[in-house]
Amino acid sequence: QALIDHPDVRHIVFTGSTATGRTVLKAAAERIVPCIMELGGKSAAVVYSDADLDAVVEAVRIGTYLNAGQNCNNLTRLLVERSIADELLERVKVCVEGLSIGPGRENCDITPLISQKQRQAVEKACHTALSQGARVVIGGTALSERSGYFMTATVFADVARDSNLFQKEVFGPVLAVTVFDDPVMGIDLANDTDQGLAAGVFTRDI
Repeated sequence: QALIDHPDVRHIVFTGSTATGRTVLKAAAERIVPCIMELGGKSAAVVYSDADLDAVVEAVRIGTYLNAGQNCNNLTRLLVERSIADELLERVKVCVEGLSIGPGRENCDITPLISQKQRQAVEKACHTALSQGARVVIGGTALSERSGYFMTATVFADVARDSNLFQKEVFGPVLAVTVFDDPVMGIDLANDTDQGLAAGVFTRDI
């Protein structure tokens, strides 16, 4: 608040929650200070039937699970054309099964979440996903037997577009997979959230 109100601050860039961003914008408006707001991501990759599936799996490995999914623009939604959905899901599952879990100093693939509160939030998001009809492909649980706030690398399939997992930022190692039939529907699904930030398209047909 002190920074936002200070007369020497002439531009504000904020990354965080929508609620806090709204407060920052209101305060900045009082002083007519320009702002850039990054208020949550739900980045999608649209995967068409002609895509290089190895490239998609590698994008998931890095884009979804780097820093245990604690990235603003991490890949959280995989939107897949139906004809390749089963094969891609199986490949993603095999990839996730091979990810190592441990402290970052050990160069592990899945590192801890930042706090107990955040791990509880990710667990809650997984439970909600199940209650809203999503199917666990792999993961979905905390690793309470380890020292640290570890969460398993998680993949959900059959994620409905009106579900929390499709619409809301999780900020954890959780991927939501939704299948589409019509090519245009893939783009519609990608755009169907208030939290965008980044996106990708996998196809050989420019």
